[in-house]
Amino acid sequence: MDINQLQNKIIDITIWKKGEQRAPHKPLLLLYALSKYKQGHARLFHYKTEIEAQLLDLLKCFGPKRTHYYPNMPFWRLKNDGFWQLTNIENCININNPSKEPTGKQLALSQVYGGFDEPSYQYLKKNPSTIDLIAEQILSQHFPESVHESLINRLDFGLTDFNRQRDSYV
Repeated sequence: MDINQLQNKIIDITIWKKGEQRAPHKPLLLLYALSKYKQGHARLFHYKTEIEAQLLDLLKCFGPKRTHYYPNMPFWRLKNDGFWQLTNIENCININNPSKEPTGKQLALSQVYGGFDEPSYQYLKKNPSTIDLIAEQILSQHFPESVHESLINRLDFGLTDFNRQRDSYV
């Protein structure tokens, strides 16, 4: 695993689109996970206690206004993008309809954990400056510049780290 491989996987994540509208769910989840990794978090996150409410809050603040929000969807769907791993999913898979996604309640009851796969996580752990580079890539690819600073501050990345990182690569 190297920075280019990981960046390419993240660049290529599947994003729901309808016309000009793009769902920010996966990018927000990735930014959240990266911010926690930067703070020393273990590889996997417990859906119910570490993802559900936090991602819901980010979706309400930085996503389009919706009647209902589904933080379970990006958590589950990221496993199809080549670098996100889930554990304890056996009871979440519908035998009669395997393509049906589990609800947040099913993820919680099954004690599902998710996060970057082992090679990607180990790379980030050995190369922590990469976290800011990838986060900046996600920000520039998926969010208007007008919300970058708010997201960086909200996720506790440390704006000075981003500015320093940006200046060293420009």
